[in-house]
Amino acid sequence: MLFVISEQAYILNGTTTWQGFEHEAEVGSVVRSRILKDGGWRQMANQQYLEVVALILLEDDRVLMAQRPEGDPWSGLWEFPGGKVEAGESREAALAREIREELGLEIIVGDCFLAVKRATPVSLQLYAYFGRRGEGEPQSNAHAALAWVKLSELHKLPMPMPDIAVALALQERYCMPSPDSQ
Repeated sequence: MLFVISEQAYILNGTTTWQGFEHEAEVGSVVRSRILKDGGWRQMANQQYLEVVALILLEDDRVLMAQRPEGDPWSGLWEFPGGKVEAGESREAALAREIREELGLEIIVGDCFLAVKRATPVSLQLYAYFGRRGEGEPQSNAHAALAWVKLSELHKLPMPMPDIAVALALQERYCMPSPDSQ
């Protein structure tokens, strides 16, 4: 699992273009973050945080994305579907519940792919899990729209910063050319 601890945004090794920014050059002076592999969270004393889960539903080379509805603080932005973990609920149970409620879809929750911590302006921990479809077809019960997006085109969607970190990690893992293809 790859842990990202971020004050404002995200950054990955290499030069990746995301929404018009070249990350090592232009964004490097704006973004303050770091990546810990097989590390742990650094807890901030006496700070409350919101724990949320997100689904990475991959089919072929596409991933299911959801657009936040009007009236939402992040209205119009695209995200990996999911939601808040309730008190006493496991992250896996929360993800299954949220997807059932938001998409009318039963899922089989897989491994946690990435955990993102954002400390400002609100402390948030997002856990992105792989999942497989169980019963049903995705329906937009809580979003403005749903879309199956090619992994190679995720960078074209406006997203909240935690979702951008997940998208970048997915692209780094699945879309980078292998050394043999160069």
